[in-house]
Amino acid sequence: MATTPLMQVFTGSAHDVCHGLNAPGAYEWWYVDALSDDGAWGVVAILFRGMPMSPDYLSALAAGADPAPADHCGFAVSIYHKGRRLLQVFRGVEAGEAFFGTDRCDVRVGPCSLQRTSDDTWTLHIDTVHPDSPRRVVLDATFRRIGTVVDDTTPFTAVHGWVLAAPLAHIDAHLTLSEYGTVKTSTAWHGRAYHDHNMGRRAMQEDFRTWLWGRVHHGDSGLVYLATPDATEPFAFAATLDERGITPWTSVRVSAEERRLTMMGLRAARRVVLDGDGGAWTIDQHRILDDGPFYRRYLAMFANGALRHAGISEDMHVQRYRAGWIRPFLRTPWLRQ
Repeated sequence: MATTPLMQVFTGSAHDVCHGLNAPGAYEWWYVDALSDDGAWGVVAILFRGMPMSPDYLSALAAGADPAPADHCGFAVSIYHKGRRLLQVFRGVEAGEAFFGTDRCDVRVGPCSLQRTSDDTWTLHIDTVHPDSPRRVVLDATFRRIGTVVDDTTPFTAVHGWVLAAPLAHIDAHLTLSEYGTVKTSTAWHGRAYHDHNMGRRAMQEDFRTWLWGRVHHGDSGLVYLATPDATEPFAFAATLDERGITPWTSVRVSAEERRLTMMGLRAARRVVLDGDGGAWTIDQHRILDDGPFYRRYLAMFANGALRHAGISEDMHVQRYRAGWIRPFLRTPWLRQ
Protein backbone atom coordinates (compact mmCIF):
# COMPACT_ATOMS: atom_id res chain seq x y z
CA MET A 1 0.00 0.00 0.00
CA ALA A 2 1.37 3.40 -0.99
CA THR A 3 2.27 5.72 1.88
CA THR A 4 2.30 9.51 1.88
CA PRO A 5 5.87 10.86 2.10
CA LEU A 6 6.58 13.17 5.01
CA MET A 7 8.62 15.86 3.21
CA GLN A 8 8.74 17.00 -0.39
CA VAL A 9 11.29 19.49 -1.79
CA PHE A 10 10.57 21.74 -4.76
CA THR A 11 12.72 24.20 -6.70
CA GLY A 12 11.63 27.36 -8.44
CA SER A 13 8.44 29.40 -8.37
CA ALA A 14 5.71 26.96 -9.37
CA HIS A 15 4.95 26.05 -5.73
CA ASP A 16 5.85 29.46 -4.28
CA VAL A 17 2.12 30.14 -4.01
CA CYS A 18 -0.64 29.59 -1.48
CA HIS A 19 -1.86 25.99 -1.47
CA GLY A 20 -4.98 26.74 0.54
CA LEU A 21 -4.25 24.20 3.26
CA ASN A 22 -7.19 24.43 5.64
CA ALA A 23 -6.99 21.55 8.14
CA PRO A 24 -6.49 22.50 11.81
CA GLY A 25 -2.73 22.85 12.40
CA ALA A 26 -1.92 23.36 8.71
CA TYR A 27 0.50 26.15 7.90
CA GLU A 28 2.32 28.00 5.16
CA TRP A 29 5.08 30.54 5.54
CA TRP A 30 7.17 32.65 3.18
CA TYR A 31 10.68 33.41 4.46
CA VAL A 32 13.26 36.00 3.35
CA ASP A 33 16.60 36.78 4.94
CA ALA A 34 19.40 39.01 3.71
CA LEU A 35 22.82 40.28 4.72
CA SER A 36 24.52 43.36 3.32
CA ASP A 37 27.79 42.87 1.48
CA ASP A 38 29.74 44.50 4.32
CA GLY A 39 28.00 42.32 6.92
CA ALA A 40 26.67 45.36 8.80
CA TRP A 41 22.96 44.95 8.11
CA GLY A 42 20.69 41.94 8.26
CA VAL A 43 16.95 41.34 7.96
CA VAL A 44 14.65 38.38 8.46
CA ALA A 45 11.00 38.57 7.38
CA ILE A 46 8.45 35.75 7.60
CA LEU A 47 4.81 35.97 6.47
CA PHE A 48 2.47 33.28 7.81
CA ARG A 49 -0.87 31.66 7.00
CA GLY A 50 -1.43 29.39 9.99
CA MET A 51 1.43 30.57 12.21
CA PRO A 52 2.92 27.45 13.86
CA MET A 53 4.21 29.37 16.89
CA SER A 54 1.22 31.66 17.35
CA PRO A 55 0.05 31.34 20.97
CA ASP A 56 -3.55 31.77 19.80
CA TYR A 57 -3.26 29.01 17.17
CA LEU A 58 -1.53 26.67 19.64
CA SER A 59 -4.13 27.30 22.35
CA ALA A 60 -6.98 26.64 19.94
CA LEU A 61 -5.36 23.39 18.76
CA ALA A 62 -4.78 22.25 22.34
CA ALA A 63 -8.43 22.95 23.16
CA GLY A 64 -9.60 20.87 20.19
CA ALA A 65 -11.31 23.88 18.68
CA ASP A 66 -10.35 22.98 15.06
CA PRO A 67 -8.88 26.41 14.26
CA ALA A 68 -8.64 27.47 10.63
CA PRO A 69 -5.16 28.49 9.39
CA ALA A 70 -6.68 31.49 7.61
CA ASP A 71 -7.76 32.86 11.00
CA HIS A 72 -4.20 32.75 12.33
CA CYS A 73 -2.13 34.83 9.93
CA GLY A 74 0.80 36.94 11.01
CA PHE A 75 4.32 38.13 10.37
CA ALA A 76 7.69 38.23 12.08
CA VAL A 77 10.36 40.83 11.32
CA SER A 78 13.85 41.19 12.77
CA ILE A 79 16.43 43.85 11.92
CA TYR A 80 20.10 43.37 12.82
CA HIS A 81 23.07 45.72 12.82
CA LYS A 82 26.63 44.51 13.31
CA GLY A 83 25.43 41.21 14.73
CA ARG A 84 23.02 42.78 17.22
CA ARG A 85 19.23 42.73 16.93
CA LEU A 86 17.83 46.24 16.78
CA LEU A 87 14.16 45.35 16.46
CA GLN A 88 11.87 42.33 16.50
CA VAL A 89 8.14 42.37 15.77
CA PHE A 90 5.94 39.27 15.99
CA ARG A 91 2.30 40.00 15.16
CA GLY A 92 -0.97 38.43 14.16
CA VAL A 93 -3.55 40.04 11.89
CA GLU A 94 -7.23 39.47 11.26
CA ALA A 95 -8.15 37.22 8.32
CA GLY A 96 -9.48 40.19 6.35
CA GLU A 97 -6.06 41.89 6.53
CA ALA A 98 -4.25 39.10 4.70
CA PHE A 99 -4.14 37.97 1.07
CA PHE A 100 -2.38 34.92 -0.39
CA GLY A 101 -2.15 34.50 -4.16
CA THR A 102 -2.73 31.03 -5.58
CA ASP A 103 -1.22 31.56 -9.05
CA ARG A 104 1.97 33.44 -8.13
CA CYS A 105 3.81 34.66 -5.04
CA ASP A 106 1.60 37.53 -3.91
CA VAL A 107 1.51 37.56 -0.11
CA ARG A 108 0.14 40.46 1.93
CA VAL A 109 -0.11 40.25 5.71
CA GLY A 110 -1.06 43.49 7.42
CA PRO A 111 1.61 46.09 6.59
CA CYS A 112 4.01 43.58 5.00
CA SER A 113 4.08 42.08 1.53
CA LEU A 114 6.17 39.78 -0.66
CA GLN A 115 5.46 39.70 -4.39
CA ARG A 116 7.11 38.10 -7.41
CA THR A 117 7.18 40.76 -10.11
CA SER A 118 8.92 38.77 -12.88
CA ASP A 119 10.38 35.31 -13.43
CA ASP A 120 13.44 36.02 -11.28
CA THR A 121 12.50 39.09 -9.22
CA TRP A 122 10.61 39.66 -5.96
CA THR A 123 9.80 42.76 -3.92
CA LEU A 124 9.62 42.85 -0.12
CA HIS A 125 7.88 45.64 1.79
CA ILE A 126 7.83 46.06 5.56
CA ASP A 127 6.28 48.91 7.51
CA THR A 128 5.65 48.19 11.16
CA VAL A 129 6.03 49.59 14.66
CA HIS A 130 7.56 47.77 17.60
CA PRO A 131 4.74 47.00 20.10
CA ASP A 132 6.71 48.04 23.20
CA SER A 133 8.68 51.01 21.93
CA PRO A 134 8.32 54.03 19.62
CA ARG A 135 10.49 52.37 16.98
CA ARG A 136 9.22 52.03 13.43
CA VAL A 137 10.91 50.16 10.60
CA VAL A 138 10.25 50.66 6.90
CA LEU A 139 12.07 48.46 4.44
CA ASP A 140 11.66 48.30 0.68
CA ALA A 141 13.76 45.73 -1.13
CA THR A 142 14.04 44.08 -4.50
CA PHE A 143 15.87 40.79 -4.89
CA ARG A 144 16.82 39.00 -8.11
CA ARG A 145 17.50 35.29 -8.25
CA ILE A 146 21.01 34.20 -9.25
CA GLY A 147 21.30 31.24 -11.58
CA THR A 148 18.81 29.33 -13.69
CA VAL A 149 16.37 27.59 -11.39
CA VAL A 150 14.05 25.01 -12.91
CA ASP A 151 10.41 25.26 -11.84
CA ASP A 152 9.42 21.92 -10.33
CA THR A 153 5.74 21.43 -11.21
CA THR A 154 5.43 18.01 -9.56
CA PRO A 155 2.14 17.91 -7.59
CA PHE A 156 2.42 18.48 -3.86
CA THR A 157 1.42 15.11 -2.38
CA ALA A 158 3.49 14.92 0.82
CA VAL A 159 2.48 16.00 4.32
CA HIS A 160 5.03 18.84 4.44
CA GLY A 161 6.70 20.78 1.65
CA TRP A 162 9.75 22.99 1.23
CA VAL A 163 10.09 25.30 -1.78
CA LEU A 164 13.55 26.64 -2.67
CA ALA A 165 12.23 29.59 -4.66
CA ALA A 166 15.23 31.94 -4.64
CA PRO A 167 17.87 30.54 -2.27
CA LEU A 168 20.59 32.73 -3.80
CA ALA A 169 19.78 36.27 -4.90
CA HIS A 170 21.13 39.80 -5.21
CA ILE A 171 19.21 42.27 -3.07
CA ASP A 172 18.98 46.05 -3.03
CA ALA A 173 17.34 47.41 0.10
CA HIS A 174 16.42 50.74 1.59
CA LEU A 175 15.88 50.72 5.34
CA THR A 176 14.55 53.48 7.57
CA LEU A 177 14.41 53.28 11.37
CA SER A 178 12.46 55.96 13.24
CA GLU A 179 11.70 56.81 16.87
CA TYR A 180 8.84 59.09 17.91
CA GLY A 181 8.39 59.99 14.26
CA THR A 182 12.01 61.13 13.83
CA VAL A 183 14.25 59.26 11.39
CA LYS A 184 17.27 57.86 13.22
CA THR A 185 18.71 55.74 10.42
CA SER A 186 18.17 55.79 6.69
CA THR A 187 20.43 53.53 4.68
CA ALA A 188 20.56 51.83 1.30
CA TRP A 189 22.58 48.66 0.86
CA HIS A 190 23.30 45.81 -1.52
CA GLY A 191 23.78 42.22 -0.49
CA ARG A 192 22.72 38.61 -0.86
CA ALA A 193 19.26 37.28 -0.05
CA TYR A 194 17.59 33.92 0.50
CA HIS A 195 13.89 33.10 -0.03
CA ASP A 196 12.03 29.87 0.59
CA HIS A 197 8.49 28.75 1.35
CA ASN A 198 7.34 26.03 3.77
CA MET A 199 3.95 24.37 4.09
CA GLY A 200 2.27 21.50 5.86
CA ARG A 201 -1.09 19.75 5.91
CA ARG A 202 -0.90 19.28 9.69
CA ALA A 203 0.90 20.85 12.62
CA MET A 204 4.69 20.62 12.60
CA GLN A 205 4.76 19.14 16.10
CA GLU A 206 2.84 16.10 14.86
CA ASP A 207 5.87 14.93 12.87
CA PHE A 208 9.03 16.80 13.86
CA ARG A 209 11.17 17.21 16.96
CA THR A 210 14.45 18.95 16.00
CA TRP A 211 14.66 21.15 12.90
CA LEU A 212 18.18 22.12 11.75
CA TRP A 213 18.44 24.62 8.91
CA GLY A 214 21.12 26.89 7.52
CA ARG A 215 22.36 28.73 4.47
CA VAL A 216 25.54 30.52 3.48
CA HIS A 217 26.38 32.72 0.51
CA HIS A 218 29.91 33.32 -0.71
CA GLY A 219 29.92 35.58 -3.73
CA ASP A 220 27.59 34.10 -6.34
CA SER A 221 27.74 30.64 -4.80
CA GLY A 222 26.28 29.14 -1.67
CA LEU A 223 24.87 26.24 0.27
CA VAL A 224 21.59 25.39 1.98
CA TYR A 225 20.66 22.47 4.22
CA LEU A 226 17.70 21.20 6.23
CA ALA A 227 17.66 18.19 8.56
CA THR A 228 14.97 16.75 10.82
CA PRO A 229 16.93 13.83 12.30
CA ASP A 230 14.39 12.63 14.87
CA ALA A 231 11.19 13.10 12.85
CA THR A 232 8.68 10.30 12.36
CA GLU A 233 10.47 9.93 9.01
CA PRO A 234 14.01 11.40 9.32
CA PHE A 235 14.93 13.82 6.55
CA ALA A 236 18.18 15.43 5.42
CA PHE A 237 18.77 17.65 2.38
CA ALA A 238 21.59 19.84 1.14
CA ALA A 239 22.20 21.67 -2.12
CA THR A 240 24.93 23.72 -3.74
CA LEU A 241 23.84 27.11 -5.09
CA ASP A 242 25.54 28.87 -8.00
CA GLU A 243 24.99 30.30 -11.47
CA ARG A 244 23.79 26.88 -12.63
CA GLY A 245 20.95 27.03 -10.13
CA ILE A 246 20.30 24.48 -7.37
CA THR A 247 22.26 21.22 -7.32
CA PRO A 248 20.96 18.81 -4.64
CA TRP A 249 23.46 16.47 -3.05
CA THR A 250 22.73 12.79 -3.55
CA SER A 251 24.10 11.82 -0.12
CA VAL A 252 23.76 13.99 2.98
CA ARG A 253 24.77 13.50 6.61
CA VAL A 254 23.96 16.16 9.19
CA SER A 255 24.92 15.90 12.84
CA ALA A 256 24.46 18.34 15.73
CA GLU A 257 27.42 18.40 18.11
CA GLU A 258 28.29 19.90 21.50
CA ARG A 259 24.71 20.29 22.63
CA ARG A 260 24.44 22.46 25.74
CA LEU A 261 21.52 23.63 27.84
CA THR A 262 20.39 27.20 27.24
CA MET A 263 18.73 29.47 29.79
CA MET A 264 15.40 28.36 28.30
CA GLY A 265 16.25 24.67 28.71
CA LEU A 266 17.01 23.91 25.07
CA ARG A 267 19.78 21.50 24.19
CA ALA A 268 21.21 23.72 21.47
CA ALA A 269 24.11 22.60 19.30
CA ARG A 270 27.23 24.73 19.21
CA ARG A 271 28.33 23.02 16.01
CA VAL A 272 26.63 21.34 13.05
CA VAL A 273 28.63 19.06 10.77
CA LEU A 274 27.41 18.59 7.23
CA ASP A 275 29.03 16.24 4.75
CA GLY A 276 28.22 14.25 1.65
CA ASP A 277 29.01 14.14 -2.02
CA GLY A 278 28.77 17.96 -2.16
CA GLY A 279 31.57 18.52 0.34
CA ALA A 280 32.26 18.73 4.07
CA TRP A 281 31.21 21.77 6.10
CA THR A 282 31.43 22.71 9.74
CA ILE A 283 28.92 25.28 10.98
CA ASP A 284 30.02 26.96 14.22
CA GLN A 285 26.97 28.37 15.99
CA HIS A 286 28.54 30.68 18.55
CA ARG A 287 27.14 34.10 17.64
CA ILE A 288 23.52 34.14 18.79
CA LEU A 289 21.11 36.48 17.01
CA ASP A 290 17.85 35.31 18.61
CA ASP A 291 17.35 33.16 21.69
CA GLY A 292 13.92 31.82 22.57
CA PRO A 293 12.03 29.01 24.26
CA PHE A 294 11.84 26.86 21.13
CA TYR A 295 14.71 27.93 18.86
CA ARG A 296 17.97 29.75 18.39
CA ARG A 297 19.03 31.72 15.34
CA TYR A 298 22.73 32.25 14.71
CA LEU A 299 25.05 34.34 12.60
CA ALA A 300 27.09 31.19 12.04
CA MET A 301 30.52 30.61 10.55
CA PHE A 302 30.46 28.08 7.72
CA ALA A 303 33.85 26.48 7.04
CA ASN A 304 34.89 24.19 4.20
CA GLY A 305 38.66 23.82 4.30
CA ALA A 306 40.15 27.28 3.87
CA LEU A 307 36.78 28.70 2.79
CA ARG A 308 35.04 30.56 5.64
CA HIS A 309 31.93 32.71 5.35
CA ALA A 310 29.21 33.98 7.67
CA GLY A 311 25.72 32.64 7.12
CA ILE A 312 22.44 32.09 8.95
CA SER A 313 21.48 28.93 10.83
CA GLU A 314 18.65 27.78 13.10
CA ASP A 315 18.24 25.10 15.75
CA MET A 316 14.50 24.70 16.35
CA HIS A 317 12.85 22.31 18.82
CA VAL A 318 9.39 21.87 17.34
CA GLN A 319 8.04 19.56 20.04
CA ARG A 320 8.01 22.49 22.44
CA TYR A 321 4.96 23.83 20.60
CA ARG A 322 3.00 21.11 22.44
CA ALA A 323 3.90 22.47 25.89
CA GLY A 324 1.32 24.69 27.54
CA TRP A 325 3.97 26.53 29.57
CA ILE A 326 5.58 27.89 26.39
CA ARG A 327 2.60 30.02 25.39
CA PRO A 328 3.17 32.85 27.91
CA PHE A 329 6.74 33.17 26.57
CA LEU A 330 5.41 33.37 23.03
CA ARG A 331 3.00 36.09 24.09
CA THR A 332 5.84 38.32 25.28
CA PRO A 333 6.62 39.58 21.74
CA TRP A 334 3.20 38.66 20.34
CA LEU A 335 0.63 41.31 19.44
CA ARG A 336 -2.68 40.85 17.68
CA GLN A 337 -3.23 43.73 15.27
